[in-house]
This record gives sequence, structure tokens and C-alpha cells, in this order.
Amino acid sequence: MIRHRLIFKNQKGYIAIVSVLLLGIVTILIAISVVLMSIDNAMTVSALNDSNRARDLSRACAEVAMNNLRSSLSYAGNETITIDSNACHILSVLGTGNTSRTIQTDSTVGKSTQRMRIIISQVTPATVISSWQEVPTLP
Repeated sequence: MIRHRLIFKNQKGYIAIVSVLLLGIVTILIAISVVLMSIDNAMTVSALNDSNRARDLSRACAEVAMNNLRSSLSYAGNETITIDSNACHILSVLGTGNTSRTIQTDSTVGKSTQRMRIIISQVTPATVISSWQEVPTLP
């Protein structure tokens, strides 16, 4: 009977060790999950910031193009503007004269590209914008 008690006592020790190991593994898995979710969240926030910055740059280029077009109806576009070490592009301004002009811009920050198409029905004396859109592609 004494031998039976020793075996039972040793089993309690093994159960405790296995329980501690399982608890440790579960804790490590939870910690890894939290770290991975944090990394994913940080990447999402970074991509969103890049997208917003690219959109702002593309809008800024559109404003520059409209100002240049108001100054000279012969403004053709085809230029790159650098703002805070980021570039945006004004593509060829479509149309001629004071009516039916189209300005197209794009900007890329990180992996995010934003494109704008602005259709102007009248340039001067007061600029009349028919459409201002973010577009997925430009011709």
C-alpha cells in the first residue's frame, strides 16, 4: 500500500507540471495573437494615412492646375508638383478655350494612388466646375 501512495503522489506532480505547461502555451499563444493584431492594425493605419495623403496631394495638384488655367487658357498641364517631398502629376489638360476643359491629376504615396478628374464647364470670369471626382483610372 505504501508503494501505491508514492505512485499517486508522483502523478499529482506530473499533473501540476503539465497544467503549468499548458497554461504557459495558452498564454504565449494569446500574446502572439495580440502582437499580430497590433501589427495588422498599424499596417492598416499606415495604408489609410498614405491614401489620405495621396488624395490631398492629387487635390492640391488639381487646384494648382485650375489656378494656372485661370491665368492662361493655353495652360496644357503635363507637369509634376512636389509638396513636402511627395509628388503629384498634372496630366494633359483636355479641351481648349474658356469652356469644356478637363483637368486630371494623380499622386502616389506608399502603395496608395489617388486620381482626380475635374470637368470645368467655364474657366473665366468665374470658374464653374461641372464634376470633381476621384476615379480609379485615367485614360
